[in-house]
Amino acid sequence: MKRPLILLLLFILIGAAINIPIAMQFLHSRTAPPAPILVNVIGPQAALHVWPADTPHDTPWPTPTQWVMNASFGYKTYNVYGWNGTRSNPIDRVQMQVDHMGWPLPVLEHIQMWWPWDDPKW
Repeated sequence: MKRPLILLLLFILIGAAINIPIAMQFLHSRTAPPAPILVNVIGPQAALHVWPADTPHDTPWPTPTQWVMNASFGYKTYNVYGWNGTRSNPIDRVQMQVDHMGWPLPVLEHIQMWWPWDDPKW
């Protein structure tokens, strides 16, 4: 029983060690064409989805109004938008972009967030 567990642990460690260089290969350049869009929902359907990462403050973010997911082999990115008030005012917009890279497990994550920085309640 001990030998199969050691082999299983060894295979898991080898897979993890191989996954990081593969993830580094799939880092996307900002000048490269985007990955194909798999999901693009706007309006009430977007509200059914959640923000792809935790938000940084206690103030709850508005429900998403646009939720886009692009993906290719070893790479997945989420662009999610929400409006904290009227959609016509771009200052009220919150946005999150989350990139996951790696295969078969996403071992690298890059998160960018935008919110009304000049608003003291945020």
